[in-house]
Amino acid sequence: MKTHSLSRIAGALVVALGLSTSAMANETSSGISGQIMNPKGNAAINTTITVTHIPTGITKTVKTNESGHYNLRGLKVGGPYKIVIDSETFKDQEHNNIYLTVGKPLRFSTDLEVDDVERIQVTGSKIVGFTNKGSSGSWGAEEIINAPGGSRDLKDVLRSNPLVTVSTDSDSSMSIAGSNPRYNSFTVDGVKQNDDFGLNGNGYPTQRSPISIDAIAQVSVETTPFSARNGGFSGGQVNAVTKSGTNEFHGSLSYEKDSSDWAGDFESIDGKEIDLEFESTNYAFTLGGPIIEDELFFFLSYDKYDAPTTVEYGPKNSNAANPTGVSLADYERVRNIAQSVYGVDAGTWDAQPEEQDEKLLVKIDWNINDDHRAAFTYQNTEGNVTRNMTSSENELKLSTHWYNKNEKLETLAAHLYSTWSDDFSSEIKLAWKDVDTEQAPNSKAMGDVTIETESGNIALGPDKYRHGNALTNTTISFRALGEYLYNDHEISFGLEYDTVDVMNLFAPDSLGVFTFYGIDDFEARNADYMSYKNAYTNNVADAEANFKFTTTALFVEDLFYITDDIILTAGLRY
Repeated sequence: MKTHSLSRIAGALVVALGLSTSAMANETSSGISGQIMNPKGNAAINTTITVTHIPTGITKTVKTNESGHYNLRGLKVGGPYKIVIDSETFKDQEHNNIYLTVGKPLRFSTDLEVDDVERIQVTGSKIVGFTNKGSSGSWGAEEIINAPGGSRDLKDVLRSNPLVTVSTDSDSSMSIAGSNPRYNSFTVDGVKQNDDFGLNGNGYPTQRSPISIDAIAQVSVETTPFSARNGGFSGGQVNAVTKSGTNEFHGSLSYEKDSSDWAGDFESIDGKEIDLEFESTNYAFTLGGPIIEDELFFFLSYDKYDAPTTVEYGPKNSNAANPTGVSLADYERVRNIAQSVYGVDAGTWDAQPEEQDEKLLVKIDWNINDDHRAAFTYQNTEGNVTRNMTSSENELKLSTHWYNKNEKLETLAAHLYSTWSDDFSSEIKLAWKDVDTEQAPNSKAMGDVTIETESGNIALGPDKYRHGNALTNTTISFRALGEYLYNDHEISFGLEYDTVDVMNLFAPDSLGVFTFYGIDDFEARNADYMSYKNAYTNNVADAEANFKFTTTALFVEDLFYITDDIILTAGLRY
C-alpha cells in the first residue's frame, strides 16, 4: 500500500448523547424521521405517514418499513407542517404546527392506539427561533428581523450563541469556538459565500453582508459538525436558507436612516471646534407569492445602502477635523504645478466618495409533484468602499491617491429534491458563483508621487499597489446526495465536485513610483527616487496569472438511532 494515499482518506466516528442532532453539510432542507410502534410495543409495519407543508400545499407520503421506521428528506425548512399517521388497524393520528430546522431533521416517533380508546390530542408550535443546543443554534425569520444590532448582518443574530464571537472593529470578523474567522464556512441556499482569498476582514467576499436579512427564512450555526458529509472547512458552519413564496402574497418594506442631524451637538473637543457630519440610508423590500397555486412560487428581495465617506484629515488652516502639517498654500501650489507642468489633476483633499451596497435575490420554487420539487435561486450583490484616505499629521493624501475597492458577487443555484420510494430519496445541487474584486484608483494619469515638504508629505496619484490589481474567481459546484433507509439505519452517500477558475492581476509599480525632495524639484521635474516594474511586454494585462483547481469528494455515512435521543454515526470521506 502506498502510504501517501492514506492522507487523502478521512474517517469520522461520532457518538452524540443527549438531544439528538445531526451535522449540517451545506444543507438547504430538512426532514422528518422516526419509528411508529403499535399498542403492544411492536413495529407498526406499513403505516402511512403523510406530511403536508401548509403554506404551499405540497404533500409527502411514506410507509414504515419492517422495523417501523420511516424517513422523509428534502423538506422545506420552517413550516407549519401537518403530520397525519394512518393505520388500517389502529386509531389515526394528526399532529399540527410542526416546524423544521435546516440541516436538523426532526425525530418524530409515536405509539399507535386502538380505536376504542378516547384520546386527547395536544398540539403546539415548535420554537424555531432562538434554540441553542450545546454547540449549535437555529433562528427563524422573526428572530432574525428582531435581533438587536444596527448592521443588518446575520452576525447580529449568530452572536447570541455563546460560542460565537463577533469583533467590535470595523470588519466585524466572526470567530466560532475560538477558530480563525477564515476557517469558517458560510452558505446561502447551499452556495458557499466565504472570503476565498482572505482579502476582507469580515469573512465575506463582499464589503458588507452578501445577503439581506429580510431574505432569510432560517439560519443555523454548528460549532463542531463532525460528519463525513462535511468538507472544505475546519471551523464553524453557518447555513442560511432564503425565504420562498407561498399560496398567499406576502412582503415587507423597511427604511433606515442614520444622520448627524439627530446626534448631539459638540462645540469642541479638547478646545478644538468639531463639525460632526454623517449620514447613511438603507431601504429594502421583499415580495413573495404564487405564480400557480400549490405548484409554482416566487420570492424577490432588494436591499440598498448608501453612505458618504467623511474625510478626517486636511491641510493646516482648513476646516478639516484633523489638520496635517501640510500648509494650505503648499497644497494649492502642488495642485497648480500638477496641472500646469504635468497636465494632470492631482485631486483634492475634501472629496466625499459614496459607499454603496446593493443586494438582489430572486427565487423560484416549483412543486413538480408530490415526489419531486425544485428550487432556483439567483443572487447579485455589489458594494464598494473608498480606501487609502487616512492621512496622518505628517502626510496629506489627495483624492487621486485613494482607490475604490469594488466587489461583485453573483450566484445561480438549482436544487432538485426527489423521493423515489419509501426507503430512498435524493438531493442534487448545481451552482455557479462568480466573484469580481477590483481595486481601482481614482486616476491612472500618473504614477505614485510623493512630495516631501518641510511641514509634511503630499501624496498624489495611485499608490504603487493599485497600478494593476484585480481578482476574479468563478466556481462551479455539483453535489449529489442519496439517502437510504435500511431497517433502523439511515445511510447517506454522495459525490461533491468543485472547480475554481482564477484570474489574479497584481503588478505594483507598473505606473511608476516617484519621490521629490521638495516642491521646487516637483516643479522642475527632478525626481530624487524612481521605480518602475511591469510585465516583460510593458503591457500590465500580461502580468495576469490564470489558474484552475478542482476538488472531488466521495462520502458514505451510516446514522443509527440507538434511541430517539442517542445517535451513533460512522462515515468515510475520500
